[in-house]
Amino acid sequence: MKTVAVPPSVRHRLRHTAHLASRVRMLPRLLSDLTGARKQPHGIVYLVEDANWSIREDGLNITERLQKAGMNATIDSHPSYYANRVLHFGSANVFHQFGRDALGGRNRIVVTFFHGKFGDSAELDQRLTFVLRHMGSIDALVVSNQAMYGRFVEWGVPQEKLTLIPIGVDTHRFTPGGDADRQRRRAEFGFDPDAFVVGSFQKDGAGWGEGLEPKRIKGPDLFVEAMIELAKRRKVACMLAGPSRGYVKHRLEEAGVFYRHVYFDNADDVAGLFPVLDAYLISSREEGGPKAILEAMATGTPLVTTNVGMAGDVVRHGENALMVDIEDVGAMTDMLDHVASNPQLAHDLTAQGRLDVAAYDWDHIADACGTLYRRLMG
Repeated sequence: MKTVAVPPSVRHRLRHTAHLASRVRMLPRLLSDLTGARKQPHGIVYLVEDANWSIREDGLNITERLQKAGMNATIDSHPSYYANRVLHFGSANVFHQFGRDALGGRNRIVVTFFHGKFGDSAELDQRLTFVLRHMGSIDALVVSNQAMYGRFVEWGVPQEKLTLIPIGVDTHRFTPGGDADRQRRRAEFGFDPDAFVVGSFQKDGAGWGEGLEPKRIKGPDLFVEAMIELAKRRKVACMLAGPSRGYVKHRLEEAGVFYRHVYFDNADDVAGLFPVLDAYLISSREEGGPKAILEAMATGTPLVTTNVGMAGDVVRHGENALMVDIEDVGAMTDMLDHVASNPQLAHDLTAQGRLDVAAYDWDHIADACGTLYRRLMG
């Protein structure tokens, strides 16, 4: 049977039609909700972006596990349809976009704020200001690391409204690969058998287009500079994944550094790329996680990361990963070269990382979310 590709515009219209149809089916329940005063919440709605990427994966991982535990939990991207629910905005961006639609007092409001401080960018300043302005209507503010917890305390958020719930990882999906699979995949991507392959799986360009304008907080400029320096010492190649990577790709091409880039519809599909790598580099200036910390550890990939986000909570330098100061390209290069030159070090780091990452499996993170939701639902 011939397979026919459905154009993106048609897929979007089909999804929109299905979405409207689901709303029609929900009308009786919604009308019942909206005609009453604020009641005890009777379900959880995890609100995500209309993009099939990281925040949606968070919502799916959490709600699917809560459903198995018997809780009424779902994901959506339109909060205005609900009343008498716990509405969990999965990111500051989602809350900034749609929060006004949910602040009427009928729902319990939870907002996750991953990273950022005033002065990072005009966009982050707007989101921070919006969250702080509406803290009176927010029942719980979730952060993923100690650094953000401390910042919000300094900004005057009551600690009883703050909850630290780390980002999670599916340790059954992110697992080490075998040597045979590793060699096969590397050959498929065209990597030289002698090349030291460094991974970077993230969205580090502005917007959802080609991504020629870099997002400074993600450090794509630092990643490229470290690769260029490492290429002066040994044969190096890059495995890239994620949307909007145009800036990194163009700079690597200009420098003559070999790379391959793939973009999956689902963020968790990057699990199959980690076994290709010799190391993973996080060069960010600011992060809430990132997830790659946990994903690298779960897959037994040597990790070099700047001291950002969850790295300060998870990484023990020299034991389960290697950590460097923010913007220290020289240290990034040296640490990657150190891993390449010391197979025993790489083995020891990844063995300990595999043990430590078990505490961050999505099962545990969903349990923590469930505890928060139950408290808000009384």
